[in-house]
Amino acid sequence: MLIKLDNIIKDVIKNKKIKRKIKENAIIDIWKELVGENVANISKPIKIEGNILFVDIISSTWAQELKFFENKILNDIKNKMNLNIKKIFFNIKDIKGNKKEENIREKYKKISLSEIDILKINNNLINIEDENIKQKIKEVMIKDEIFKRRKNR
Repeated sequence: MLIKLDNIIKDVIKNKKIKRKIKENAIIDIWKELVGENVANISKPIKIEGNILFVDIISSTWAQELKFFENKILNDIKNKMNLNIKKIFFNIKDIKGNKKEENIREKYKKISLSEIDILKINNNLINIEDENIKQKIKEVMIKDEIFKRRKNR
């Protein structure tokens, strides 16, 4: 008795776990459509565990920005893929092999602050006594200023 290969494939796909895995993998294929080209260049969906989508992203700044759009992304996933994902977990990680992402990083690196800008930042931190906290806040303020300048380019 011969069984057609397409019948075997259909039977296998009917299995709910396999159907879900196929849909989960399809998120990778439509990620650019879900989040747009710019965000797709700095992020990459990795896996789904339970109802959580794990996404690698290049920086905490971008992760925070995407948190504002998490509900929209989740609704789009539900509407387009019929997957009920409840949360997105962003993992800060370099995303290799993406020329556009490398160009974004290069653009980010090319912006520098003058000594006057650094002095202004230091002046704002003068009343903070803890050196570790002062250094962390300084780093955030520098990144924020660079981000603002890049955004205004």
